[in-house]
Amino acid sequence: MTRAVLVFPLLVVAALIVTLPVGGACGEPEQGSLKGEMQGLFDAWLEDPGSYEARALKECRKFPEGDLFPFVLPAMAYAQRAFGGEIAVGHARKQVSLLVGMAVRGVARRFKTTPSKLASSPNSRQQATYLCQLNLALGAQALLGDSSRMGLHDSLTDRISGELEDSGGRPLHSFPGLLWPFDTVPCLVSVAMHARARGNLEGIPLLAKHLSWLKEHATDRATGLPMSRLDAKTYEPLESPRGCELSWRIALLALVDRKAAQQMYARYKKHFWLERLVVAGFAEWPHGDAGKEDVDSGPIWLGIGSAASVLGVAAGLAMGDDSVVKRLLGQVESGTRMLGELLANSNSGTIVRGGIKLRRGYKTGFLFGDAVFFYALTWNQWKQVGEHANK
Repeated sequence: MTRAVLVFPLLVVAALIVTLPVGGACGEPEQGSLKGEMQGLFDAWLEDPGSYEARALKECRKFPEGDLFPFVLPAMAYAQRAFGGEIAVGHARKQVSLLVGMAVRGVARRFKTTPSKLASSPNSRQQATYLCQLNLALGAQALLGDSSRMGLHDSLTDRISGELEDSGGRPLHSFPGLLWPFDTVPCLVSVAMHARARGNLEGIPLLAKHLSWLKEHATDRATGLPMSRLDAKTYEPLESPRGCELSWRIALLALVDRKAAQQMYARYKKHFWLERLVVAGFAEWPHGDAGKEDVDSGPIWLGIGSAASVLGVAAGLAMGDDSVVKRLLGQVESGTRMLGELLANSNSGTIVRGGIKLRRGYKTGFLFGDAVFFYALTWNQWKQVGEHANK
């Protein structure tokens, strides 16, 4: 999609492997060690929360949602590690609370309001991307047993639920006048996680209604997958399914409807997974067909999309597809080694396409990339943990 205005949340992922070749790995990395490395970076940065917040806002300002994703994605990553029993819940609570606080401040500034008035701000209308991704992070905090932001979580969930009810299953607007159906998925998941944090484990009718609407009005007949962009006024499909959003959609959908996610993943692999000798990954366009390379897709090699493949790690983890996960992580690991060698010989960093400056000290070369990779790498089923568990 064209980018006169940078909007779609997945485009922040596109730069994640700008300099990382999709070629084969030299051996297979251990997922656990990679997660430990990524957490170690964020643990060190969060020892000085003010410095991290300032650095994130400065270094990520070129990215859309640069005041949101450097905070909510690592928050969800910490929670996911705790949900999997990999780290102490008490430590996760501390880090998630710090990161969610930064996200709340950033979103409030964007809408020219205060955190206490965020849910009712008139400037936040038709803003599914910001409101629902923030609400997801609030859900992670609540599921960890931290009720310190219960008021905001309740009010945002009420607002999002009301908008979903009023939509009749149609996607919510991602931004004023812009509509990508993907952005409704975090809305639905955030409502479900709010209910789960309060002991309600029943399904959500809103999700079934939305999936039914997509099937009837916005599904590509050739692949059976949802269209990626719709006309904001008529809801007519404008753009075919694409990998950069399907990988993340499947990982999120698996949190609330595993059967629907499995069905989508089967179609996704059939039409998007590519094997190119030593290169493998998810295509940006069906079957690796020729299509535009943009800030959403990131670089495309032999039909394989950068963003689709990085977030494909989360989709593969969600679906228990070990072969896909190992293949993708092996390629990222070999790429990061090459990146480290490149940056070791640079005193000031390296500028790559899009004006992104890669620096030493980051696994992927830049902060935003590390936030996305940490989230994708740590995907886990979300669940409520005991108030005193694993302290």
